[in-house]
Amino acid sequence: MKTMPMRNHALKPIPGVTFEMSAKKASTNNTDLARVSNELERLHAIREQVITDAFGVFEKRYVTPAALLLQHFGDQKKAARWMCSHQKVFDGRTAYNVIAEGDDEMVWDEIQRMARMISTAQYA
Repeated sequence: MKTMPMRNHALKPIPGVTFEMSAKKASTNNTDLARVSNELERLHAIREQVITDAFGVFEKRYVTPAALLLQHFGDQKKAARWMCSHQKVFDGRTAYNVIAEGDDEMVWDEIQRMARMISTAQYA
């Protein structure tokens, strides 16, 4: 039985194997990649806007926890990202997921724990 040539992570040519690509094919691939790149940029901008908008809603509805997050992280962007990040303390869920599932107390407890870390560090 014939074995396949082994390749390590560095891209090295495999003896006896050649790849040919026409100029037309390469141009099409670059166009496709440009479209993918543009789409990723568009989706990133939408995601950033949703993160900002969601934190704005959170700030209006939950004033004290939002203020504690802003105090802890120092700016709205970092606080908003924390709310959207999957947290180990929430079993891999986001703070928004936990709140939506009705367990506000778990999120408040974590925010208060983080706020206590700040005050303890300031007075140590």
